[in-house]
Amino acid sequence: MLGGLLGLAGRRILGGCLSVGSVQSGLNGSFEAAGGTTVHARWKFKKGATKCRQKGNVKGKGLGVKIKDNQFVKPGQSIYLQRGLKRLPGLGAGVSRNQSIYAVQAGIVRYRKLEKGRKVGRVQITVEDAPESHPKMMEYKKRLDAIAEKLEKNRIASEKRRLRRSIVSEHSKTMCIHLKKMAFDSATRGGAMGVRKTWL
Repeated sequence: MLGGLLGLAGRRILGGCLSVGSVQSGLNGSFEAAGGTTVHARWKFKKGATKCRQKGNVKGKGLGVKIKDNQFVKPGQSIYLQRGLKRLPGLGAGVSRNQSIYAVQAGIVRYRKLEKGRKVGRVQITVEDAPESHPKMMEYKKRLDAIAEKLEKNRIASEKRRLRRSIVSEHSKTMCIHLKKMAFDSATRGGAMGVRKTWL
């Protein structure tokens, strides 16, 4: 028991010079040698804590309904985020890589239950054409017209720039040809000095 408390190092240090009563006091962490000196021994008394693997506040995935029934939707907008085909796409809707349903065209969202076939009780999401008098549809068309007008202006401006560059390049070519011709004429008439004067 004494060897278990002190270990091999403790027995070597004390050299076996312990009294009988030192074993009783050794349970409390101190030993008395034969010479009357007190030796204190320390050992591990608490288990080390394990690393906490729980994360903090985790953000939700945000699944579920994004556009409700009878609401206007634009192309590319997410209607229903899901994992697995709990809701099925219909006309005017598509499925992304993560099984979420999005709108393919602008219109009104409709949710309806399937009553025929194997998929009884499942909900299908469709996007119907919105009427022209719908305020959201009118706003959407105005925005499309503004974008088309801006693109047309950019196209006209780029065409003008391209035409201007072509005119400048043609002018530079003609000027280069004219200068070469003048240099050749002056060289044939006045020799090398004529060429130097022409280019200066």
